Amino acid sequence: MSARELHIALQRGIDQELDGRFVDAETTYRQISGFKKNFPDAAYVYGCYHLTRGRFAEAWPLFQYRLKTGFYLKKGTMKLPIPFWDGQPAPGKTLFVHVDQGLGDAVLCARFLPWAAARVGRVIFAA
Repeated sequence: MSARELHIALQRGIDQELDGRFVDAETTYRQISGFKKNFPDAAYVYGCYHLTRGRFAEAWPLFQYRLKTGFYLKKGTMKLPIPFWDGQPAPGKTLFVHVDQGLGDAVLCARFLPWAAARVGRVIFAA
């Protein structure tokens, strides 16, 4: 598929989902998510779709593709020369947590800061 065809298919899937045609939307998303390396937007939207359906195990790996979309790559925090944390214990390290979506998401995720702080030395939270 060409880039134009992928964008058209993605919009079709979004429109199907908004119209309540969830089976059709999932079929469309599944077809275009196979192009995730070259079109991360498709994988990200499919991940969001899985989140709305409560399929978290399927959702999170696809949702992470948001970090490879043009929107995210333009963010200043994406240019920081620091690695992403994988959740493993890192005593004595500093974890920088920042808002990458809405403030509501930040409030909901803030409850996990004590858990993260117990696994690293220090947490900096930027909202």
